[in-house]
Amino acid sequence: MSQRGNTIAAVLAEPLQGAGGVYPPVPGYLEGLRKLCDKHGAFLIFDEVITGFARLGTWFGANFYKVNPDLLCFAKAVTSGYQPLGGVFVGSAVREPLEADADFILRHGYTYSGHAAACAAAITNLEIIEREGLRDRAVHIGKRIGEALTALARDGVIDHARGDGAVWAAGLHSTQSNIKIRDRMLELGAITRAINADTNTFCPPLVITDSQLDKLLDAFAAAASGK
Repeated sequence: MSQRGNTIAAVLAEPLQGAGGVYPPVPGYLEGLRKLCDKHGAFLIFDEVITGFARLGTWFGANFYKVNPDLLCFAKAVTSGYQPLGGVFVGSAVREPLEADADFILRHGYTYSGHAAACAAAITNLEIIEREGLRDRAVHIGKRIGEALTALARDGVIDHARGDGAVWAAGLHSTQSNIKIRDRMLELGAITRAINADTNTFCPPLVITDSQLDKLLDAFAAAASGK
Protein backbone atom coordinates (compact mmCIF):
# COMPACT_ATOMS: atom_id res chain seq x y z
CA MET A 1 0.00 0.00 0.00
CA SER A 2 2.98 2.30 0.43
CA GLN A 3 3.48 2.10 -3.35
CA ARG A 4 -0.12 2.01 -4.61
CA GLY A 5 -2.23 3.10 -1.67
CA ASN A 6 -3.98 5.85 -3.62
CA THR A 7 -5.30 3.27 -6.12
CA ILE A 8 -6.61 0.74 -3.57
CA ALA A 9 -10.29 1.18 -2.72
CA ALA A 10 -10.56 -1.56 -0.13
CA VAL A 11 -8.87 -4.49 1.55
CA LEU A 12 -10.93 -7.66 1.97
CA ALA A 13 -9.89 -10.21 4.59
CA GLU A 14 -11.23 -13.01 6.73
CA PRO A 15 -10.52 -12.27 10.40
CA LEU A 16 -9.50 -15.93 10.67
CA GLN A 17 -8.71 -17.63 7.38
CA GLY A 18 -11.10 -20.54 7.06
CA ALA A 19 -11.19 -22.67 3.92
CA GLY A 20 -7.62 -21.64 3.14
CA GLY A 21 -6.41 -23.78 6.03
CA VAL A 22 -7.65 -22.28 9.33
CA TYR A 23 -4.99 -19.68 10.05
CA PRO A 24 -5.69 -17.26 12.91
CA PRO A 25 -4.17 -13.82 12.39
CA VAL A 26 -0.73 -13.28 13.85
CA PRO A 27 -0.69 -10.64 16.62
CA GLY A 28 -1.00 -7.17 15.16
CA TYR A 29 -2.00 -8.27 11.64
CA LEU A 30 -5.62 -7.10 11.66
CA GLU A 31 -4.69 -3.99 13.61
CA GLY A 32 -2.07 -3.30 10.94
CA LEU A 33 -4.63 -3.65 8.17
CA ARG A 34 -6.89 -1.20 9.98
CA LYS A 35 -4.09 1.36 10.30
CA LEU A 36 -3.03 0.98 6.66
CA CYS A 37 -6.59 1.41 5.42
CA ASP A 38 -7.05 4.50 7.58
CA LYS A 39 -3.74 5.95 6.39
CA HIS A 40 -4.45 5.44 2.68
CA GLY A 41 -8.19 6.08 2.66
CA ALA A 42 -9.24 2.52 1.87
CA PHE A 43 -12.14 0.59 3.35
CA LEU A 44 -11.47 -2.50 5.45
CA ILE A 45 -13.92 -5.31 4.67
CA PHE A 46 -14.25 -8.44 6.80
CA ASP A 47 -15.58 -11.65 5.27
CA GLU A 48 -17.30 -13.24 8.28
CA VAL A 49 -19.12 -16.05 6.52
CA ILE A 50 -17.23 -18.52 8.73
CA THR A 51 -16.40 -16.45 11.82
CA GLY A 52 -19.78 -14.74 12.23
CA PHE A 53 -22.63 -15.59 14.58
CA ALA A 54 -20.92 -17.12 17.62
CA ARG A 55 -18.33 -19.34 15.93
CA LEU A 56 -15.48 -17.75 17.90
CA GLY A 57 -17.50 -17.29 21.08
CA THR A 58 -18.45 -13.73 20.12
CA TRP A 59 -21.03 -12.54 17.65
CA PHE A 60 -18.34 -11.74 15.09
CA GLY A 61 -14.62 -12.07 14.53
CA ALA A 62 -14.45 -8.28 14.66
CA ASN A 63 -15.55 -8.53 18.30
CA PHE A 64 -13.17 -11.38 19.04
CA TYR A 65 -10.10 -9.65 17.61
CA LYS A 66 -11.27 -6.14 18.59
CA VAL A 67 -10.80 -4.62 15.14
CA ASN A 68 -13.69 -2.76 13.50
CA PRO A 69 -14.08 -3.03 9.71
CA ASP A 70 -15.93 -0.56 7.50
CA LEU A 71 -18.06 -3.31 5.98
CA LEU A 72 -18.78 -6.79 7.30
CA CYS A 73 -20.13 -9.56 5.05
CA PHE A 74 -22.08 -12.47 6.50
CA ALA A 75 -24.06 -15.51 5.35
CA LYS A 76 -24.54 -19.21 6.19
CA ALA A 77 -24.58 -19.14 10.00
CA VAL A 78 -27.15 -16.33 10.17
CA THR A 79 -29.75 -19.03 9.43
CA SER A 80 -27.61 -22.06 10.35
CA GLY A 81 -27.99 -23.00 6.70
CA TYR A 82 -31.73 -23.68 6.88
CA GLN A 83 -32.40 -20.87 4.40
CA PRO A 84 -30.00 -19.09 2.01
CA LEU A 85 -29.32 -15.61 3.34
CA GLY A 86 -26.43 -13.18 3.27
CA GLY A 87 -25.92 -9.54 4.04
CA VAL A 88 -23.52 -6.69 4.71
CA PHE A 89 -23.18 -4.47 7.76
CA VAL A 90 -22.21 -0.96 6.70
CA GLY A 91 -20.14 1.23 9.00
CA SER A 92 -20.22 4.99 9.36
CA ALA A 93 -17.33 5.64 6.95
CA VAL A 94 -19.40 4.12 4.15
CA ARG A 95 -22.85 5.17 5.36
CA GLU A 96 -22.34 8.84 6.20
CA PRO A 97 -21.38 10.03 2.68
CA LEU A 98 -24.46 8.28 1.30
CA GLU A 99 -26.70 9.95 3.88
CA ALA A 100 -25.14 13.41 3.57
CA ASP A 101 -27.33 14.31 0.58
CA ALA A 102 -30.99 13.91 1.52
CA ASP A 103 -31.96 13.79 -2.16
CA PHE A 104 -29.52 11.02 -3.08
CA ILE A 105 -30.96 7.55 -3.60
CA LEU A 106 -28.64 4.55 -3.80
CA ARG A 107 -30.43 2.51 -6.41
CA HIS A 108 -29.63 -1.11 -5.86
CA GLY A 109 -31.67 -4.26 -5.58
CA TYR A 110 -31.63 -7.99 -6.01
CA THR A 111 -34.31 -10.42 -7.08
CA TYR A 112 -34.55 -12.05 -3.65
CA SER A 113 -33.76 -9.12 -1.37
CA GLY A 114 -35.54 -9.31 1.97
CA HIS A 115 -36.98 -12.77 1.28
CA ALA A 116 -39.50 -13.26 4.07
CA ALA A 117 -38.88 -16.97 4.74
CA ALA A 118 -35.10 -16.53 4.85
CA CYS A 119 -35.36 -13.54 7.18
CA ALA A 120 -37.79 -15.40 9.46
CA ALA A 121 -35.31 -18.29 9.67
CA ALA A 122 -32.53 -15.85 10.56
CA ILE A 123 -34.52 -14.18 13.33
CA THR A 124 -35.43 -17.55 14.84
CA ASN A 125 -31.85 -18.77 14.54
CA LEU A 126 -30.50 -15.70 16.35
CA GLU A 127 -33.05 -16.23 19.13
CA ILE A 128 -31.85 -19.84 19.51
CA ILE A 129 -28.20 -18.76 19.68
CA GLU A 130 -29.10 -16.41 22.53
CA ARG A 131 -31.52 -18.73 24.33
CA GLU A 132 -29.22 -21.76 24.26
CA GLY A 133 -26.07 -19.82 25.12
CA LEU A 134 -24.23 -20.93 22.00
CA ARG A 135 -21.60 -18.21 22.25
CA ASP A 136 -20.45 -19.70 25.54
CA ARG A 137 -20.84 -23.16 24.04
CA ALA A 138 -18.42 -22.21 21.25
CA VAL A 139 -15.80 -21.31 23.85
CA HIS A 140 -16.28 -24.69 25.54
CA ILE A 141 -16.08 -26.59 22.25
CA GLY A 142 -12.97 -24.70 21.18
CA LYS A 143 -11.26 -25.38 24.49
CA ARG A 144 -11.94 -29.11 24.20
CA ILE A 145 -10.73 -29.33 20.60
CA GLY A 146 -7.71 -27.13 21.20
CA GLU A 147 -6.58 -29.10 24.24
CA ALA A 148 -7.02 -32.44 22.45
CA LEU A 149 -5.11 -31.38 19.33
CA THR A 150 -2.38 -29.71 21.37
CA ALA A 151 -1.94 -32.94 23.35
CA LEU A 152 -1.62 -34.92 20.11
CA ALA A 153 1.00 -32.48 18.87
CA ARG A 154 2.88 -32.73 22.16
CA ASP A 155 2.91 -36.52 21.80
CA GLY A 156 4.18 -36.27 18.23
CA VAL A 157 1.03 -37.71 16.63
CA ILE A 158 0.58 -34.51 14.58
CA ASP A 159 2.92 -31.63 13.85
CA HIS A 160 0.93 -28.83 15.46
CA ALA A 161 -2.51 -27.45 16.29
CA ARG A 162 -3.86 -24.03 15.36
CA GLY A 163 -7.17 -22.23 15.74
CA ASP A 164 -9.37 -19.86 17.70
CA GLY A 165 -12.83 -20.21 19.16
CA ALA A 166 -14.54 -23.29 17.73
CA VAL A 167 -12.48 -23.36 14.51
CA TRP A 168 -9.41 -25.60 14.68
CA ALA A 169 -6.95 -27.39 12.45
CA ALA A 170 -4.43 -30.17 12.85
CA GLY A 171 -1.21 -29.54 10.95
CA LEU A 172 0.17 -32.91 9.90
CA HIS A 173 3.62 -34.37 9.49
CA SER A 174 4.87 -34.70 5.91
CA THR A 175 4.50 -38.48 6.20
CA GLN A 176 0.77 -38.26 6.97
CA SER A 177 -2.10 -38.03 4.48
CA ASN A 178 -5.04 -35.82 5.36
CA ILE A 179 -7.18 -37.70 2.82
CA LYS A 180 -6.43 -41.07 4.41
CA ILE A 181 -7.17 -39.61 7.84
CA ARG A 182 -10.46 -38.19 6.56
CA ASP A 183 -11.47 -41.50 5.01
CA ARG A 184 -10.54 -43.48 8.12
CA MET A 185 -12.54 -41.09 10.29
CA LEU A 186 -15.58 -41.63 8.08
CA GLU A 187 -15.24 -45.36 8.73
CA LEU A 188 -15.18 -44.55 12.45
CA GLY A 189 -18.33 -42.44 12.17
CA ALA A 190 -16.83 -38.95 12.31
CA ILE A 191 -16.15 -36.16 9.83
CA THR A 192 -13.15 -33.92 9.25
CA ARG A 193 -12.39 -31.69 6.31
CA ALA A 194 -9.11 -32.27 4.49
CA ILE A 195 -7.65 -28.95 3.32
CA ASN A 196 -4.49 -28.38 1.30
CA ALA A 197 -2.11 -31.34 1.56
CA ASP A 198 -1.30 -31.26 5.26
CA THR A 199 -4.34 -30.16 7.24
CA ASN A 200 -7.45 -31.65 8.80
CA THR A 201 -9.94 -29.11 10.10
CA PHE A 202 -12.67 -29.11 12.74
CA CYS A 203 -15.59 -26.68 12.81
CA PRO A 204 -18.42 -28.64 14.44
CA PRO A 205 -21.97 -27.40 14.97
CA LEU A 206 -22.31 -25.47 18.19
CA VAL A 207 -25.04 -27.87 19.34
CA ILE A 208 -22.64 -30.83 19.33
CA THR A 209 -22.74 -32.74 22.63
CA ASP A 210 -19.68 -33.51 24.70
CA SER A 211 -20.03 -37.22 23.95
CA GLN A 212 -20.19 -36.51 20.22
CA LEU A 213 -17.17 -34.25 20.55
CA ASP A 214 -15.28 -37.03 22.34
CA LYS A 215 -16.17 -39.43 19.52
CA LEU A 216 -14.90 -36.94 16.95
CA LEU A 217 -11.60 -36.36 18.74
CA ASP A 218 -11.07 -40.06 19.51
CA ALA A 219 -11.68 -40.90 15.85
CA PHE A 220 -9.14 -38.32 14.76
CA ALA A 221 -6.56 -39.54 17.26
CA ALA A 222 -7.00 -43.10 16.01
CA ALA A 223 -6.88 -42.13 12.34
CA ALA A 224 -3.87 -39.85 12.78
CA SER A 225 -2.09 -42.67 14.63
CA GLY A 226 -2.74 -45.05 11.75
CA LYS A 227 -5.21 -47.21 13.66
